[in-house]
Amino acid sequence: MFPGFLADAVGQESIRQGDKSLCKIGNIMRRVEIQYYEQEKAVPCEVHYYKDTEEPGTDRVLWRAEYETGFCENKMTAFVGKLSGLGWYCESEADIPPALQLEGLRSR
Repeated sequence: MFPGFLADAVGQESIRQGDKSLCKIGNIMRRVEIQYYEQEKAVPCEVHYYKDTEEPGTDRVLWRAEYETGFCENKMTAFVGKLSGLGWYCESEADIPPALQLEGLRSR
């Protein structure tokens, strides 16, 4: 498969957003999020990585799973942990107030 294959196969209207983390180092923003392709199911899914500062509107599919429940969530958690270990400040979008999500991350 290639990036966007699942989205092309199921149609954009079927995509459900999952967990999302926002990461910042200096003035550089990154975003990691899970997309699910069937309502109320954890698979199929993809982990998308956005370099919002350097390449706005462009994403990369880092991992995808068609059958293994928990795969995307585990990969996303590990990847965000890796970014944090490299000095990035990361927060789950669920932990950021909506008004500040528009700005990216709280100032740190």
